[in-house]
Amino acid sequence: MSTATKEASAVERAPLVAVQGNILRSSYIRHLGNIVQDVRSPPGTRDRHIIEGVIPNGLSLLFGPSGCGKTGIAINMALAVGSGSPWAGIPVSKGGVIYLTAEDHFGVLDRLAAACEAAGLNPTTTHVAVKRFDEPEMTVPEAAKQMAELTGEPVRLIIVDTLSAAFPEEDQDRASGATKIMRALQTIQEGVKAGVLVLHHPGKGGGRQPTGSGVFFNRSDSVIRAEKRAGFTSLTVEKRRDGPTGAAFRYEIAGHPFETSRGTLDLQVIRDVRPTTESDIREGEEKQKRYEQTDTDVATARLRELDRTGPVSLKAWQAACFAAWAGKPSDGVPPVLWTRSDFQRRVSECQEQERPIQRSFG
Repeated sequence: MSTATKEASAVERAPLVAVQGNILRSSYIRHLGNIVQDVRSPPGTRDRHIIEGVIPNGLSLLFGPSGCGKTGIAINMALAVGSGSPWAGIPVSKGGVIYLTAEDHFGVLDRLAAACEAAGLNPTTTHVAVKRFDEPEMTVPEAAKQMAELTGEPVRLIIVDTLSAAFPEEDQDRASGATKIMRALQTIQEGVKAGVLVLHHPGKGGGRQPTGSGVFFNRSDSVIRAEKRAGFTSLTVEKRRDGPTGAAFRYEIAGHPFETSRGTLDLQVIRDVRPTTESDIREGEEKQKRYEQTDTDVATARLRELDRTGPVSLKAWQAACFAAWAGKPSDGVPPVLWTRSDFQRRVSECQEQERPIQRSFG
């Protein structure tokens, strides 16, 4: 072999990006023809999406405040992928799921069992496993390999619950700390060749962005926001690296009675996950307006409505106030009693502000 041929061969084998630490930085120089072929027909078992339009075969971030069902949604997605069942009507890439707990390990076990039962799934054929995030005896790629050998299916999804608990030593508010965290998660994703879904908390100022450095948002392939609205809880895809954003879903948080040898546990499960409709949005906006009404708003508004149809009685006004209160957070239980003195006070206020109220007594 000539010197020129040897040099050309060496150049062809040289990696474009050097290996940095434990991060997998492939690959060698490749011709465009091979690239197009692999993009059209991915080699091996690689899938581009785990849940089409929501969870890619990459790094995803799910964030939201406490009480919005983040863990419940993650469990719901895990069961869909592990069983091959559609999620919110969307086909999934069936395979194994490894749920990595960095907090509330036993709580996740309880809720996973309850959610499996509530969904009517067979636990022996739903390939979901739980592992502590910091378990030193077995790495995540080793666990994925073992699970694939036992089930005969590749692992499709890794869930990390939560980011803050998994990486307590890193400063999440600094770009350097956030970059270390994202590199570690990327190592897991590339080592297993599966989608990674990380649960995180919202930042300040309304919770429209995940807490910490902007690195978390920027380096994620998909970002999903969970929030509680008036009337329902929702998910919105805020970012997709490989497609349009804005897909929205609604779901219900419910209790499920789970029988054990020591009694019945009432465990939280997620039900009725489906795409959000225009009707849902209108309903939510109307309920939000009712939620934001003060006691005085409710009382005065009902009084004005009744006055349009004729003289207003105390009993009619009380009934209208109680009916209106059904749309408030404390359904059916007003924090104040709508008494005759309240009635007279509202009438006086209306007379001072706008026009007299016609009263009848009874």
